[in-house]
Amino acid sequence: FLAGASLFYYQIDVLLVEPTGEDAPGLGEQLAGANESLTIHSVTDVGRARAVLRDTVIDCAVCVHDPPSIDGLEVLSAIRERTPELPVLLAVDTERSARSVLDTGATDVVSLIDGRIDRDVVTNRIENAAGASSPRF
Repeated sequence: FLAGASLFYYQIDVLLVEPTGEDAPGLGEQLAGANESLTIHSVTDVGRARAVLRDTVIDCAVCVHDPPSIDGLEVLSAIRERTPELPVLLAVDTERSARSVLDTGATDVVSLIDGRIDRDVVTNRIENAAGASSPRF
């Protein structure tokens, strides 16, 4: 037994909504392997997001706000209809977008810089938003 080691395993199921294609940021790939406690459920549209929310217990959602490919505000609205308390992080590429999405009820904003994220920062925000201090057995 290691001093300070936890006997609990924290599993965080994350719904990731992002566009596909050459210009897509590829957040799923960027988050893959970032933290073994994260399980990423990647979808490309609001309809598939609804299906995942219906069939899977999700602890946090991350959505790329990239109109017209994906309207993060539409996804946020769909999530709030089904699971109003679910933490939702919106990935945006401008400060103006960040202010507007926070005004609509997003839990937090993640900055996209040249289509990339700071994987450690995003992982930390997911853990904090999901309340990872409560173990799931």
